[in-house]
Amino acid sequence: MLRTAKIFGLQTGVLACAKAYFERLLFNYMISKSNRHHIAAVCLLISAKVHGDLMMGSVANLLSSLEHSFKTSKSNLLRLEFSVFAALDFSLAAPIDNES
Repeated sequence: MLRTAKIFGLQTGVLACAKAYFERLLFNYMISKSNRHHIAAVCLLISAKVHGDLMMGSVANLLSSLEHSFKTSKSNLLRLEFSVFAALDFSLAAPIDNES
């Protein structure tokens, strides 16, 4: 994820959110050895779309970069995107600690 974020020039916050999404899925046992690279790519894609300032052409370029870096297809990334979003319970915000 880090290499792709640096190549594409994504902000540190976008990468941090993608990592948080990936960890949430990992802790909920949604990630296996066979799908971890695809899920990481999709987490980065979702984070870039939500937290980045991407234009439509940039999304296409990011998809191509993810396709090359994670050795997957665009159709696979787009197919998994909604599944990952649903597995995150449609919540893309970081949890807030209310115990303070």
